Amino acid sequence: MRKVVSPKEKGGEQLSSSADIDYSMKQSTLKYATNLSARKVYHASGMQGLTKILPRISTHDEPWVYATKDIALAALFLNSRGGDLSCSVGYLNGQLHICERWQGAFDDRYKGRNGSIYVLPGDTFCEGKTSFDAEVVSDVAVSVIREIQVIDAKTYILELERTGQLRIYMFADRPACYPEDDQDLVDKAVRFAKRYREAVLRYVELHHPHLLQRVQNAL
Repeated sequence: MRKVVSPKEKGGEQLSSSADIDYSMKQSTLKYATNLSARKVYHASGMQGLTKILPRISTHDEPWVYATKDIALAALFLNSRGGDLSCSVGYLNGQLHICERWQGAFDDRYKGRNGSIYVLPGDTFCEGKTSFDAEVVSDVAVSVIREIQVIDAKTYILELERTGQLRIYMFADRPACYPEDDQDLVDKAVRFAKRYREAVLRYVELHHPHLLQRVQNAL
């Protein structure tokens, strides 16, 4: 395996993968986004060597494959440690950015973490199923067109910033679009806690102790 330092570089060999559920005969019930049928989308994972991406139940309680239309955005999900409670992802004035929400969160999430970005056909993906416009989903298994292996997610994302594909805001420099009282983090912690209560409360206590009482009061 070699280090990938540019999103345009090709990845390594694609290995066979196994699955507990066979989705190969499942017919999609989503209304496909016609403008995606002729384009590729991108799915990031901490697992390398996959040849097929299977639907999994996640925050929306639906068995979906999640992907994006932007490879730089996909790269930010090479590792999702802490989710939005560690680093917030979004667009500001049309530019993709990631914002560290506690000191050291960026390194904790990405430094030394490997993974792969999988290039997928867009024909079974649908837009508008989540609140994040840049996110698309498929409710059927999707075969991988190409794998881009990333040996260190931090290095890869820093290269994306260097080439102008995104902006990184560290904790001390977060933009004004994030509330000073961190109410957005409280709201997200409360929502996540409905599914993962103890894990979320432990994370908040460790990294956002000033928010713990507010989160507990809202539960």
